[in-house]
Amino acid sequence: MSLERLAIDIALLPPDGAMDEIIAVNQELVARYDSAIVLNDKYCLPHVSLSQAVIGEKDMPEATSRLGAIAVAFKPIELSGKLIQSGDNVHLSLAPSGQLQALHEQIMVEFADLLSYDAEEEDFYDPVVQQRTISYVNSFSRGAAYENFNPHVTVGKGQLEDLTCDLAFTAARLAISPIGDNTTCREILVEAALGRQV
Repeated sequence: MSLERLAIDIALLPPDGAMDEIIAVNQELVARYDSAIVLNDKYCLPHVSLSQAVIGEKDMPEATSRLGAIAVAFKPIELSGKLIQSGDNVHLSLAPSGQLQALHEQIMVEFADLLSYDAEEEDFYDPVVQQRTISYVNSFSRGAAYENFNPHVTVGKGQLEDLTCDLAFTAARLAISPIGDNTTCREILVEAALGRQV
């Protein structure tokens, strides 16, 4: 991992109970298919990506401040989702939410001058990352933002088959995390609670 630049995910985290259910389904995918994504609640967290990009280490204090200001302006968000197959991934696909869309767009706008889309392998948390991970981060603003925003939680790799996990939950935790391979959320660097004064 570079000391000067970092590939980050600005993410919304599910609450503990929903996180536990998502991790349980992931463990089933690991058992059945040896999923390359192994979720837990510390170093590979279930999350909803709101932005992915590269940030300079020198800009992290400003990013922390901006994340806190955005969090204060938004109330906790009620979300619901169901498992779907997406290529070789299983996702918890989230129902449309105007509040979630607004949060995503606010983050994209407020962080625009701090972020870049020129990630290289050394910018990531894991020492080895696939080219598709790098490409996804570098194309996030064009391919996964604004009208292309598709909110979901990646649950793991494998086949959906008989797995079920219909969830409804209230999400109130914003976080900045370094990105690992398969665009995983590797740990919490900064966290802010929606609707709470800093």
